Amino acid sequence: MALTVALTIFLVMGLLGLIAYFLGVGGVELIVFVTVLAGLFVGLQYAVAPLLLSKLCRLRDPRSSERWLVEDVKMLAEQAGVPPPEVKVARDPTPNAFVFGWSRSRAFLVVHEGLLDMLDRDEVRAVIGHELGHVRHRDFVILTLLSVIPVIAYFILRVTPFVGWEGGDQDEGFVWLLLIGLIALVVYLASQLLILALSRCREYYADAHSAQLTGRPQDLINALSKISYGMTYYQRRTASTPGALRAFYIIDPAESKELQARDERLRYYMERERRRSRWVEPFLTHPPTYKRIAFLKKLAREMGVFLE
Repeated sequence: MALTVALTIFLVMGLLGLIAYFLGVGGVELIVFVTVLAGLFVGLQYAVAPLLLSKLCRLRDPRSSERWLVEDVKMLAEQAGVPPPEVKVARDPTPNAFVFGWSRSRAFLVVHEGLLDMLDRDEVRAVIGHELGHVRHRDFVILTLLSVIPVIAYFILRVTPFVGWEGGDQDEGFVWLLLIGLIALVVYLASQLLILALSRCREYYADAHSAQLTGRPQDLINALSKISYGMTYYQRRTASTPGALRAFYIIDPAESKELQARDERLRYYMERERRRSRWVEPFLTHPPTYKRIAFLKKLAREMGVFLE
């Protein structure tokens, strides 16, 4: 995470330094120019982004209709050792949840109505544990601040063709402007890819946080399977009286066949996603679901957790 942040900041500082040199600013003035300009952009992003997000999302207070959600967030936040974020429900049918805000103590957790409709309470808890992982690691703050860097590069890229050259040598000016534009394009693409890679990395950490916090990685696997594949993988075991012959089997034959069918169905969806995401993964904010499920299964084995 530190390496990605350092590389991203280095890219944009180098670009701004080149522009400062192009403008004839040197020495201490160059450092001040780069620092002030970058600081203004980052400060504006940090101050305004959470406000804009809260205005754009149709949020409501869940304390009257989903009191259990607020209580679960508070309980899990206490277990995680983080300040409980303010909980909001978005009037949106898509199954999603996210956190935003200014700091760990001034964070908001937004849960979509679609997620509450699709998942059961244990699975919602698993998603909450994932989002609290982002709060604990301050991922939303760091990614919000870093996201301004591609914007700076894109802005420079767009305005470069309209910048006039006031010097005497027009050919030299054209070369300088072309060089700045090309470097701005490279910085824009590279910083975008770095931030996306960082985002995917932090998703794995948040998944691990959920599994360790709840002690039930299967609930997050179920939530991911439902959201991505529309299926429930780990079924709740219910007390039932088996038939006379079925009681003599170590594994209920009917249950074994059902589990095998679910295994085959999950493998089919995961393999299909693997083929489709092979080339697009570098451009995704989240890892493919099949990788997250494989990671959670590996983590469950390391934790010594029996997956139902």
